[in-house]
Amino acid sequence: MPKNSLHIAIAAHTVTEPRSGLGHFIPTAIQQLAASRPDWSFTVVGTSMLSGLSDINLKNVQVINWDDHWLYRLAQFALKIALSFSGKSHQAAGRLNHRQGKSSRRLNRIWQSLQTCDAVWIPHYNVGSDSLWPLRNGRMKAPVLLGIHDIHPAIFPEEYDSEFMKHFWNVFVPFARKCPRVVTHTQFQRLAFIEKLQIEDEHIGVTPIPPLIRPEEFQAASRNAVSREELKNYGIHDNFVFYPGSSTHAHKNHDNLIMAWKKLHEKLGDDCPTLVCTVKGHRWPEIEKLIKKENLAAKVVFTDLVPNNVLTALFTRCLFVVSPTRYEGGGSGPVADAILMAKPVACSKIPPIEEQMNNFGGGYTVFFDPDSVPDMADKLIHVIQDLPNFVSKAQHNQVRLTDATPVLWSNWAEYTNAQLEHIAHKEN
Repeated sequence: MPKNSLHIAIAAHTVTEPRSGLGHFIPTAIQQLAASRPDWSFTVVGTSMLSGLSDINLKNVQVINWDDHWLYRLAQFALKIALSFSGKSHQAAGRLNHRQGKSSRRLNRIWQSLQTCDAVWIPHYNVGSDSLWPLRNGRMKAPVLLGIHDIHPAIFPEEYDSEFMKHFWNVFVPFARKCPRVVTHTQFQRLAFIEKLQIEDEHIGVTPIPPLIRPEEFQAASRNAVSREELKNYGIHDNFVFYPGSSTHAHKNHDNLIMAWKKLHEKLGDDCPTLVCTVKGHRWPEIEKLIKKENLAAKVVFTDLVPNNVLTALFTRCLFVVSPTRYEGGGSGPVADAILMAKPVACSKIPPIEEQMNNFGGGYTVFFDPDSVPDMADKLIHVIQDLPNFVSKAQHNQVRLTDATPVLWSNWAEYTNAQLEHIAHKEN
């Protein structure tokens, strides 16, 4: 191995849902890191659930899926059948991966074989599982670069159960403090780490996260998007606004959005578009109750999880995208996705998203106060009533961000590799 070459191990197995933002981010990120350092070697500890890893075709990247074993596949098959009776068969892989860690001899053996690597990149810490036990049990000597995308439990503790919060404060936070370097995506988030987690400032790095889904992925996916007729199977017709929320945690702010939609319906009547949301999540019973109470069942549709071709169709065919979230660590994935799909965006005026838009080179976005239902409703009505103007601006936004995306990825890779090189040389 050349004198300046490094061996980097990557803990990609903590991300198990290929349809999530991180599911798109991890394969592209690894590709970018390895391409920018062809003299380094990268060993990726992955999971077969993250299908994008198989698309990485670089000589200096080796992917080892810890769950590529017949016993695991049998267990997953059995759990999938059991969960099918409750309509949750898609959760089988995630549930098994959450139970990995101490109990997985294969995963422990893989990490034991990587003891001599120069540095470890952990792109995501899955607080709800023990998947990083081999890396935090004290036996791993290589320095760790820990990526933290958000700290929801520290900001919204009421949204999590006591066991999760115990793991967050007693396991995750001490581990984060011990890491020689922590990287996040916004200055807003850096300040939150210092205040909420008491991580020392000199241990925190900040690099903007590029759009999680690349422009060419949207172009390819658009060719496979389902038709308008197929969307009707989800109760979706023409003239709808799309909120692709990743959960129904309270900070995602569905409640205020639904109440704003009531005002839209009162003012616009039959001209009021339908609001389409995706994931139902654990709060669906109370959200459904609110929808019925406000007589909005015909104007608010939740699809729950959908295949990529349906998700792409929702982006492609919606009037515009709305994101009323109260908090996002590195910015809003739906905002970036909407811009790349040339869709107008109406979203919360919160520091992470404002910083994200600046990192993207600006662009026109309609901001509203996420805690004010009247302000949210007024801004949404404004977009609806002046839609052609906003569509024109969205097309300019798309060109700007499409052109900027390769540079954003290159900057991200250079920064991240520099952090890995720094901790590797510092420890050695």
